[in-house]
Amino acid sequence: MLKILKLAGLVIGMLILLAILTIVLLITFVSPNRLKPVLTDQVMKTTGRELMIDGDLSWTLFPYFGIKVGHSSLGNPAGFNQKIFSEISTITMGVKILPLLDKRIESDGIVLNGMKLHLIKNKNGLANWAFNLPADMTKTGNTNTPATHKKMVMGLAISGIHITHSSMDYTDEQTQKYYAINHFELQANNINLQKSFPIQASFDVTTDGKKTPVTIKGDMNFDLNQQTLQCDNIRATVANLAMKGNLNITRLNTNPVINAELKLDSLQTATVRMTNVAVKAHFQKGILDIAPFSADFYQGTITGQTIVNLNASTPEITAHAKLTNVQAEPLINDLGGQNQKLKIAGLANLEMQVTTAGTAPKTLLQNLNGVSQFTFNNGALKGIDLGYLVDSAYALIKHQPMTATNTNQTNFGTLTGTAVIRSGVINNNDFVGDTPRFAIRGAGTIDLVNQKIDYALQTAIKQRADQKDNAMNLYGLTIPVLITGNLNNPGIRLDSGALAKALAEQQIKKVTNQTKEKIQEQIKKQLPGKAGDVLNKLLGN
Repeated sequence: MLKILKLAGLVIGMLILLAILTIVLLITFVSPNRLKPVLTDQVMKTTGRELMIDGDLSWTLFPYFGIKVGHSSLGNPAGFNQKIFSEISTITMGVKILPLLDKRIESDGIVLNGMKLHLIKNKNGLANWAFNLPADMTKTGNTNTPATHKKMVMGLAISGIHITHSSMDYTDEQTQKYYAINHFELQANNINLQKSFPIQASFDVTTDGKKTPVTIKGDMNFDLNQQTLQCDNIRATVANLAMKGNLNITRLNTNPVINAELKLDSLQTATVRMTNVAVKAHFQKGILDIAPFSADFYQGTITGQTIVNLNASTPEITAHAKLTNVQAEPLINDLGGQNQKLKIAGLANLEMQVTTAGTAPKTLLQNLNGVSQFTFNNGALKGIDLGYLVDSAYALIKHQPMTATNTNQTNFGTLTGTAVIRSGVINNNDFVGDTPRFAIRGAGTIDLVNQKIDYALQTAIKQRADQKDNAMNLYGLTIPVLITGNLNNPGIRLDSGALAKALAEQQIKKVTNQTKEKIQEQIKKQLPGKAGDVLNKLLGN
């Protein structure tokens, strides 16, 4: 037994020595540049595209034995004006020899540095990332038949791929859209096209000059037969947005269809905050359908659906949203800032259907159209004390001392109304509110584009039993409160002229009624009976 072990050890040692000697001789006497014609010819046969290697090929020993390819590029298929599909500064790859005998490709690792990938959909709707096998590969007698090719590819196994200092861009010549990905880094391990493998990536997405950082981790599974890509256990961040879920892409070679189901731990868009966000998304032929969408929203909930049409030159958006039992004041604070002069507090219920187009915030507002209905319960109009305004104006007109205190808010039981939005301007003419002292009606406009407001609240003063015989009893008067100017800091004033007119009309009416009563009494005294009644009727008494 000892002799057998010694013999086995001697054989293994000789094989290792032979392998080392072979590698040394290969590196010393064989130039890998001889492989250039072989590689370019094989790529042409397999993809129908031209591979250009203008950099040198060299042997590598670290981190594994393999080949390093200098600058190279792959061309676009016919029908594209641009010549280059992709280019790479360097590729370093190690390939195990023995698995090739079993028609398996096993790599010790691949490093791609400085990759630039140019994805294009041309004016005819053709995609340059669709790789179709050349017709001559199906000819009888061709040793590299599709079946053999597929078997080799399906047996692909790579210990890892590392992509560094890379970028991608996408151009849609039909819709004139352009997107760019920069600082792309990717690490994928234990790659096998027959089962899932882990990946992680980071990059920046640039659209219309705005840069958004993205990181992704998950398990990926390719199915070349079905042309699908499945990503499970996704953990991703987009800017300050964290999400988890699954992603499925079909029709990779033609018109990709994307279905995603994501949950977001939290979401902050501009300054608006959401938690427990759940999203299902479907993307096909340039149409992104986000439905349903739901989240916890300012102690209430938000649900809805959004459709984004990316086929037009400017993205077109259709949205339906419903807010239920949302705390209005903190939402308004986050939307417009703490320093807004006029706010609404209370429990808000709102539903709206809107359309818009564009990417920049101002453009989205300019193109905003739709309808909405709203209800606020048990809250307050903050920044305006209707009672103080009325009492101050009354005291001023009557030359009386002012005794009221400004609480800077008007409490209400309910506020309701509907709105029509045209080109970013909200039009409302059925605002109705109920307060302990006033019945309120309102109408006006809010210009979201120019941040202007022009609004009038008609305050009808309710009768109070303790003021029936008091000079301050303004029961029956309807007085407008005008809100105009900058949306964040509007001017709020009572129409004192209207108040004076209303008071004068009230006094005239009072005097007229008293005069009528006296005339009636005199007629009854002078013309008793039916004659007096007839005369009172003729006089309108």
